[in-house]
Amino acid sequence: MAARGPGQPLPDPTRFDPTPEDEREIRERLTEQGLTVELRDAARKWLARQGYDANFGARPLRRAMQRFVEGPLSVQLLQGRFKAGDCVIIDAKADGMGLDFSSANGVEEEKQPVEPMVTDATK
Repeated sequence: MAARGPGQPLPDPTRFDPTPEDEREIRERLTEQGLTVELRDAARKWLARQGYDANFGARPLRRAMQRFVEGPLSVQLLQGRFKAGDCVIIDAKADGMGLDFSSANGVEEEKQPVEPMVTDATK
């Protein structure tokens, strides 16, 4: 692969994934709540597209993880949607317009669409 010169766009966004560090942080926080998490491939690809910028590469990916995963997941935890022992499954919506968070506890899987958390930094 040739070196990228100044002003040249970065490669295709699908080459970027949420970093293992980002996922590890989320997993650790959920483990403290007695939960596990599964980030499906479709969700990874969706997040890569949302967190990609031709000028900055994958740097905005961390912000996308906060906006589309951590924020909404925090709200759902506070609402009591997930309970100890659940596996939180994060997948892309079938229409490609966001993420679905579902709970798998070995018996049933319940999907609920999630809107991104809007903060002053994301406006």
